Amino acid sequence: MNRTRTLAFLSSLTLGVLLSFSAVAATQAARPENVMKVLTGNKDLSQFAALVEKAGLESELTSKEARLTVFAPNNAAMEKLSSDVLARAKESKDGLKNLVRYHMINGSVVFSANIKGRRASPSSASGDMIGFDGTGKTLKVGEATIVAEDQGSMNGVVQVISAVLIPDSLKDPKIKEAQKAKEEEAMKARMEEHQPLMDKQPKEKDADEAALKATAPSTGEPAPLTTPAPKEEKKGLLKKLFGS
Repeated sequence: MNRTRTLAFLSSLTLGVLLSFSAVAATQAARPENVMKVLTGNKDLSQFAALVEKAGLESELTSKEARLTVFAPNNAAMEKLSSDVLARAKESKDGLKNLVRYHMINGSVVFSANIKGRRASPSSASGDMIGFDGTGKTLKVGEATIVAEDQGSMNGVVQVISAVLIPDSLKDPKIKEAQKAKEEEAMKARMEEHQPLMDKQPKEKDADEAALKATAPSTGEPAPLTTPAPKEEKKGLLKKLFGS
């Protein structure tokens, strides 16, 4: 009887282990091989996938050794991309590559859980800083919003975003000048706001130094507070107080 129970237990345990391995294998099989396959397998990312191919970066997205995060603009975002930006990207050396790499982080797989509740500015694959903000109701990457989270693969993850991210090198010069002027104006406003405090500090310092000087001992001979009484006057005073 005990032997029968033991055999039944071992059989159920073996079956459980086999089912577990099958579940893991099925999960791994369900995940695309790489982030490039995530892009090409999603119809809403077809235009960004085409841009990756045009830039000649498929090998970076298909590498088994890679650990990537790709912020991929959907087709609606790609359709809003200015033709001027694309023209500047095509004119400059590696312009298209830098545009695509600005949407990538190498060496880190950033899931939505890593973004929620925090701000960070990691370096993109293009070498420029790319900022994300998860402190609000929506997850932001630059000026874009993550609209579909955690499209995972064997070598990384894709976060679908609502706008194309434009590196400074490809921005319209007029927009760059306007942005610079806006930043300078904001800095000037902050300086003017703190100016009263800055003006107050030297006055307080002068007042402190004057007070310290007034209480400091003189370098000359100190003047006596009272003139000492002659010796005879002291004796007379003692006689009056205590008698002869």
